[in-house]
Amino acid sequence: MKYVGKIAVTDQTERKNAILAVLDGIGIPYVIHDTVRDEQPVSNIIVSLNPSSHRLVIGSHWDNVDGSTGANDNASSCSILLRLCETLKNTDRSVDLVFFDKEEKGCLGSCAYIDETGRENISAMVNLDVCGAGKQ
Repeated sequence: MKYVGKIAVTDQTERKNAILAVLDGIGIPYVIHDTVRDEQPVSNIIVSLNPSSHRLVIGSHWDNVDGSTGANDNASSCSILLRLCETLKNTDRSVDLVFFDKEEKGCLGSCAYIDETGRENISAMVNLDVCGAGKQ
């Protein structure tokens, strides 16, 4: 959970930038998929390891409820996902590690990811959510 303190801030831009700074710091390549879903801007951060037509997806949403630091929901899970990026960076498996945007606004980020990737290209998905304990 070493990254929670960096991510657990109320400002959405700061949260996103904290995740990007950690990824840059540990040398993990990523893409930012900016799109619009249901008239809302969505910005997913995707670490794609060995892309193929059959991939495992491990994801966590990086957004938070307005006014909350979102430490439990969901900086805790983002911290786990960042550690998985470090651990899996040399894997030979096809894995997408996705930091989804706009989960708190109707799961718009995950829907946008599926639109872009296609359900047929996803073998399984592990969703990390509220992996911490305590006050937000």
